[in-house]
Amino acid sequence: MSVLFGYILCLVISLAIPVTFFFGLKTIKLI
Repeated sequence: MSVLFGYILCLVISLAIPVTFFFGLKTIKLI
C-alpha cells in the first residue's frame, strides 16, 4: 500500500511540475 502511494505521489509530482510551469508561462504572457 505504501509503495503504491509513493508511486502515485511521484506520478502526480511529475505531472504537476510541467503543468505549473506551463500555467506560469501563460500567466507571465498575460501580464
